[in-house]
Amino acid sequence: MYRRFFLSLSICLCVGVCSLSSVNAVQNTEENNSKTEYKLGEKGGYLTSNYSSTKNSNEIRRFSWGEGGKGFAAEKANNLSDILHGKNAKIVGNDNLKNGPDRRIINRNKQVIWIQDKYYSSATNSVSAAFDAETGMFRYYDADGKPMKLEVPKGQGAKAIEIMEKKIKDGYVKGIKDPSEAKNIIQEGSYTYEQAKNIAKAGNIDSLKYDAKSGVITSLSATGIAFTLDFASCLINGSDWEEALRDASINSMKVGLGAEVIYVISSQLTKANMQTLFKPATDKIANVLGPKASKALVEVFAEEGQVVTKNAVSNVLQSNLLITTVTVAVFSIPDTIDLFKGRISAKQLAINLAVLIGGATGATIGMVAGGSVGGPLGSFIGGMAGGLAGSYGSETLLTFFFKTDSEEMYDIITKEFSKVSNNYLVSQSEADLITESLSNTLTSDKLKDMYESDDREKFANKLIVNLFENQMKKRKEISIPTEEQLRNQMISNMSGVVFIH
Repeated sequence: MYRRFFLSLSICLCVGVCSLSSVNAVQNTEENNSKTEYKLGEKGGYLTSNYSSTKNSNEIRRFSWGEGGKGFAAEKANNLSDILHGKNAKIVGNDNLKNGPDRRIINRNKQVIWIQDKYYSSATNSVSAAFDAETGMFRYYDADGKPMKLEVPKGQGAKAIEIMEKKIKDGYVKGIKDPSEAKNIIQEGSYTYEQAKNIAKAGNIDSLKYDAKSGVITSLSATGIAFTLDFASCLINGSDWEEALRDASINSMKVGLGAEVIYVISSQLTKANMQTLFKPATDKIANVLGPKASKALVEVFAEEGQVVTKNAVSNVLQSNLLITTVTVAVFSIPDTIDLFKGRISAKQLAINLAVLIGGATGATIGMVAGGSVGGPLGSFIGGMAGGLAGSYGSETLLTFFFKTDSEEMYDIITKEFSKVSNNYLVSQSEADLITESLSNTLTSDKLKDMYESDDREKFANKLIVNLFENQMKKRKEISIPTEEQLRNQMISNMSGVVFIH
């Protein structure tokens, strides 16, 4: 990235000649600094986050399916509540099996509980929806012939039990004779009917609270991936255990927060059907994708059991483009603020955005390609490789034509360093220390401060002069020998050769 600087930073120090080792110290440190902007853990964490966010976005599209959408919202909300309470809960109704369960809970004693959710405006309607319209018989039984749990909105439980008791008395629940069993069939959900309606829509408190809770699971997963990768990377690169623990913890917390923000925003936008803006483009892409790529795309990002159709492929692509857009928007906010403050150029912002988009696009392609070959693990590895390749390719392409802000600042620093070095006489060891201090000083924020300054040459000169002056202060004071000391030394040196009186 800083190739022009690396080529030009052969700066003079000792009477115009700076040691090559000192220049290499600056180069290596700057390379490391640039790489830490997007650490391995960050890439892994955000890849995990975007994968989960895309799947979630593709799933909650169903929330907009009229009355049935509220039922889907209730399923996911109640399932999330069970998970957050430590239960082994899972949604199993995506296979659309006739009279099959919506949810499953496995208790600690391995007992399996099958649940059917019915969320309507009244207890009468909620219970009635579980009975066949023609025969009047209860429709939901497990493999052993026992009635499944009927989950109704919070607040409808008491009335629903009364209605179920009457249904049992009238013989409409096969295998159940005792009306008191109604309380073992009816189960109140964690959310009311109104809350389920709100969760299915965007822009209200219930919806935001649900998305925030749901995002915690994705955030924790991304945090764990980021921490593991960064901790291992730090140890491999020579950090001690405590330093690796500190750096990995800080970085993983940042990833977790970013993942939560992306998840909530993308969920809200999906509920507002914003992903359909991409439909014209994704429909065309779905038409040209081959069967193998389409199958891999749906298997990686869609719900379990989803049939591979062009519409399913288009929907997945819409969700993925939405997540990519949100991710780019979230991560470009600091750069956009810097642009308005004059700390970076519009050109630099464009380069940064291209890197983000290239990385996100590459990660998606890599996940699909890896998933088609190696399943979930292959998808993750492919996503990591694709993300790195996409970011690197976008950056390399643009910086081939345009200098980055950092490169422009380094060109100025190089010239000023040469000027200042001619005014000082320093040793090899001092040259190394000055160069190391300069490389440590040239952080991303420092370069932005320099870009923002009215006189960049003056800014660079002051920065460099201060480093030289600080190094000069560390020198031991030189005392000139007295005439007597000099005479005595000469007598000693010339003893037996020349008589000196």
